[in-house]
Amino acid sequence: NGATLTLNGTSWVLPEGMSIHLNGAEPICLNGDLLSRSDIEDLTLLFSFKADETLAATSELLHAGKHTMHLTSDALLWRTDSTERRAPGAFADAQWHQLVVAIDRTSNIASLLVDGNTLLTTAADDIPALADSVWTIGQSFRGHIDAFTLFEQALPTYVIERYNNLAPQGDEMGLIAYMPFGQYRICSTTAAFRVYRARRRTSRAFRGFRQPIIFLFRRANWR
Repeated sequence: NGATLTLNGTSWVLPEGMSIHLNGAEPICLNGDLLSRSDIEDLTLLFSFKADETLAATSELLHAGKHTMHLTSDALLWRTDSTERRAPGAFADAQWHQLVVAIDRTSNIASLLVDGNTLLTTAADDIPALADSVWTIGQSFRGHIDAFTLFEQALPTYVIERYNNLAPQGDEMGLIAYMPFGQYRICSTTAAFRVYRARRRTSRAFRGFRQPIIFLFRRANWR
C-alpha cells in the first residue's frame, strides 16, 4: 500500500559470487597435513557444487585418504575403505547444492546432508579418519565448487542450515578452513595464487587457516 523500505549500512552475507570451475582433469589440491582429522576427532565438512550438463557418469567430488565422494546422475556415493553409502537424489542437475558431512564421535553419529536435508546417517565408529597428505577436490568433476569449509566440531543442524545461506566470516569458533573462491590474487597472466593464513584476519581479502595453504590454478577457472 505504498510502503517504502530503506536499508542503510547493508552488506552482503553471501560470498562475492565467484566460484572455481573444474574441467574434470585439473582438481583442487590441498595440503592435507593442515586439514586432516583423526578417527577420534569430530568434524563438519561442507562445500557447494554445481555440476555441468556434460557431467561424466560418475564424477569424484572429493578424495581424502580412505574417503571418496562421488556424484552420479541419481545419487551421491560416500565411500570409506570398502564400504559404499548411497544417498539418492538428482544432484547433477546444473543447479547449486550444498554438501555437508558431519561426524560426531561422542554421539557415534555420522551424517551426510544435502541442501540442509539429512540423506543418510551411520555409526561414527565405522568412519575412518579423514586424513591424507593431499586432499583433492573435483578429480573427475566438471562443474563449479565454492565455499569449501571445515570445522573441528560436529555442528548442530540449525547451524548447518544457517551456512546454506550465510557465508562464514573466517573467525568462527572451531573453524579450521574456509575457502571463498571469490577472493584471489593474480600472480601471472595464466595463474591465480591464493594464500590462507592464521585464524585471525590478516586482511579483508584473506581469511581462514592456522598456516598457509598455497595452490595454483589457471586463471580461466574462476567464473
